[in-house]
Amino acid sequence: MKNKIFTIFASALYMLFVAFWAYIASKGLQGDHSIAEIFSGLYGLMALFGGIFGLIVGKKFGGFKSYIGATVMFISLGLLAQEAGQLIYSAYTQLFKIEIPYPSWGDVGYFGSVILYILAAWNAVKAVRTKVALKSKLNKTLITVLPLLLLGFSYFVFLSDYQADSSDILATILDFAYPLGQALYIAIALLALLLSRSFLGGIMKKAIMLLILAFVLQYAADFMFLYQHNQDTWKTAGLNELLYLTAYFVTTLSLVSFNSVILQLSANEDADHGSSN
Repeated sequence: MKNKIFTIFASALYMLFVAFWAYIASKGLQGDHSIAEIFSGLYGLMALFGGIFGLIVGKKFGGFKSYIGATVMFISLGLLAQEAGQLIYSAYTQLFKIEIPYPSWGDVGYFGSVILYILAAWNAVKAVRTKVALKSKLNKTLITVLPLLLLGFSYFVFLSDYQADSSDILATILDFAYPLGQALYIAIALLALLLSRSFLGGIMKKAIMLLILAFVLQYAADFMFLYQHNQDTWKTAGLNELLYLTAYFVTTLSLVSFNSVILQLSANEDADHGSSN
C-alpha cells in the first residue's frame, strides 16, 4: 500500500509540474520571465522527494551494508546532488542575476551525480550477479563488449569533432567526463539487467529497467544542456528542464520499484525462517 501511495504522490507532483511547464510554453514565457524562473527553481522538488524517499528505504534495508541497499542509497544521493546543482544554478539566475557560468559550482552537484550513479549501477551488478550468470559465454562477451560500444558511441557521436578550449581546461574535462561517465553508468546498468535474469526469477528486472530508462533520460538531458549552452539557445523552463523533470520522475519510480524488491525479499526471508521453525 505504501508503494502505491508514493507512486500516486510522485505521479501527481510530476503532472503538476508538466502542466505548469505547458502553461509557460503556451504563453511564450520561457526565458527570463519571472514565472519561468519560478518553475526552474521548484521542479527540483521532484528530485528532492525521490532522494529523501530513497534514503529512507535504503537505510531501512541495510544502507551501504547490502548491495541492494547501497544501490538505492547511491541513486538517492544522485538525485539530491542533481537538486543541489539545480539550486545553485537558480541562485546564479534569480539571486545574483547573472548568466550561469560553465563550469560553475553547480557542476559539483551535477557531475557528482554522475559518479554516484556509476556507484549505484555497479552495486546493482554486484547484487544480481550469480555463478550461473557469470558462466554464460554470452554474458561474458556482453560484459566485455557493451561498455566499450557505449563509450565508443558517446565519443564518436558527441566528441569526435570536439575542439578543445586550451584557455578553459576544466570545461574541456567536463565536456568529456559528462557523456563518457554517463555512458559508463548506462552500460553497467545494462549489464545488471542481463545478469538479473538469473537472480531469483528476475525479481529485480523491472526496477533495473526503470533505472536504465532514468539513466538514458538523464544522459539526454545533460547532453541537451551542454549542446544548448554551447549554441547559446538554452532557456529557463525550456524543453531541457522538462527533460530533467522527467528523468527525476522516472528515477523516483525506479526507487519505488527497488523498494518493492526489498520488501519481497524480506517477506521471502521471513517465510523461509518461519518454515524452518
